[in-house]
Amino acid sequence: MTVVELVLSAVAIVVAAALFTNAVEILGERLALGNITGAMVFQSSVPVALGLAFTSWRLDVLNILAVALALAGGAYLYLLLRRNEPVEGEYLLVGGALYVVFAAVVIFTIL
Repeated sequence: MTVVELVLSAVAIVVAAALFTNAVEILGERLALGNITGAMVFQSSVPVALGLAFTSWRLDVLNILAVALALAGGAYLYLLLRRNEPVEGEYLLVGGALYVVFAAVVIFTIL
């Protein structure tokens, strides 16, 4: 990728995030957090794209565990939202528990 392509990608992502945010507001998203989450997803694409472009792609056990925990957390939140009931704060502690598991494994691996 050239520098021009990277800059154009960054600008396109920011514009897409703004359009998505406006579309969510116009369509009246069921959850107020949908607006924030959608913007965060699109705007976080730039660092991810740079990371993908400049990563050595040698995945070790910690990287695979991070991916597995992230997918598990995302699936859990998705299932919570599919219930059509309010999401209680206690349910969100599961995400914190996933962070604690990962931190414990990292510390155990380093020591």
